[in-house]
Amino acid sequence: MEHALDELFRALRLMSVLLVLQLLGPIVVVIAGRWLLPRVKALTLGVFTGALLGALDGVLCTGCRFVWQAETAPRWAYVGEGIVLTALYGAIVALVITALRHYLSRRRTSSSSAAPAA
Repeated sequence: MEHALDELFRALRLMSVLLVLQLLGPIVVVIAGRWLLPRVKALTLGVFTGALLGALDGVLCTGCRFVWQAETAPRWAYVGEGIVLTALYGAIVALVITALRHYLSRRRTSSSSAAPAA
């Protein structure tokens, strides 16, 4: 019984770490990538990071399943869906960060041009 609880807690810890990594990873990579690699598009950074983290989750998390997946679904289906969904999340993060950056830069330029000349 104790061994089963240890395995359960290990799996929960792994799932928690991978979930946080998947949620925060694309955000950090897109923001840092815009400063470090200005020629690379944010969308490319977000999708690539999301796909990489989805594949990592699919490979490492052996007992994880999506709610809509049956217990008899093949393993590659879980890995593929994880890659696609996390890459989609990375793309959405990149688009939101890009839109926010454009909005803030427009707001900054409009406020500086509206300032009275001294």
